[in-house]
Amino acid sequence: MGTTGIPQLRAHLQGETETSLLGWEQHFFQAACRQAQRAAQEWLEGIDALLLAHKPEDWRVVGKWRRTLVTRFGKVTFEPRLYRDEEGRYGFLLDEVLEYRRIKMPLRR
Repeated sequence: MGTTGIPQLRAHLQGETETSLLGWEQHFFQAACRQAQRAAQEWLEGIDALLLAHKPEDWRVVGKWRRTLVTRFGKVTFEPRLYRDEEGRYGFLLDEVLEYRRIKMPLRR
């Protein structure tokens, strides 16, 4: 295959795609991260809804609280239920079950 047509082919393809040919890897990485963020949000809110059905009887839901977790694939924002227990203490049942502390940072490998 000759190289004389490569620059013209690259220029033609550049105009046909929404992302640059050289940035294709970053484009797909960002798209995968966005998809993972949406899936994580749905999963966390689904677990929170399941916990509502199985919460201790004397715990009361006092509202929802907007939370953001920093993950390896970006920030995940969701709204878990805030509870008050029988002793008047407030907390997120989801945090207790997942063993999350107030600040959770991803591990770097």
